[in-house]
Amino acid sequence: MTIPYHLDSTQIPFNYLRTDGMTDVNTIISDVRQQLVTGLGWSEPSTALFKTPIDAAGRWMDVLLTRIAATNLEFRTRNAAGTTLCTRRIQIDNPGSVEYFCNIFGVTVNALRANPPERFEAHILDQSPDLQSDSALYVISHGYRNNADTADLADTGRYFAIDNAVATLAARARRWATTETPAVVNLQTPPGTYLFRDATVRINSAGVNRWAGRICHAIAVMQNIGLGVELQPFIDTSTPARFRVLGGVAGAVDHRWAFRKS
Repeated sequence: MTIPYHLDSTQIPFNYLRTDGMTDVNTIISDVRQQLVTGLGWSEPSTALFKTPIDAAGRWMDVLLTRIAATNLEFRTRNAAGTTLCTRRIQIDNPGSVEYFCNIFGVTVNALRANPPERFEAHILDQSPDLQSDSALYVISHGYRNNADTADLADTGRYFAIDNAVATLAARARRWATTETPAVVNLQTPPGTYLFRDATVRINSAGVNRWAGRICHAIAVMQNIGLGVELQPFIDTSTPARFRVLGGVAGAVDHRWAFRKS
């Protein structure tokens, strides 16, 4: 088995950073600049506006970071058509710790608060086995708080996307765990070995929901695996990769995302 495109670091480079002792979200802006622009070849067309590299299919997105207060940061995500998907916020503790899971097609900023962690994400989806140029519906994004600072989005798999020409928040995750009478069928084999699946999401295309693609360098794991646990599945027949489980549960029998760390 070869490494699938969305997990192939030779084609989709990635990096990880954790910063502790943070007292001002300006540090997040600096960290994101270092990880994305210096580390991965994103551009910065204007201050704190970060744009992905343009791929062979002409796809890109950009994310604007705006300091609201010392512990409050706003993110705006747009697609290549210039359409805003969402404007969201996260807050940090003071002092606080923040993790970054970045690649050339996505950024995840995870503020390690206790009640609960607050996360922002923006991703260009891998549309394999279709061509990456086959659909213009390839950007998803979300953040823990709305732009009034209300915490209204803790669930894994809920994202804004262009649904039937309108930016819409919806539960989009492919549900790998299922409920079968009389029991829940989780992502485990009979001996209890954990299974890992693609982080796949849907988007409404012209009134019909379709599976739009996979989040790069992310996997779906059982919802009862603890936050912060690091897992090391094989991404081909002999190559292990390390993923870190992040917060948010989409449902009682559902899953969490784990993002690539190394």
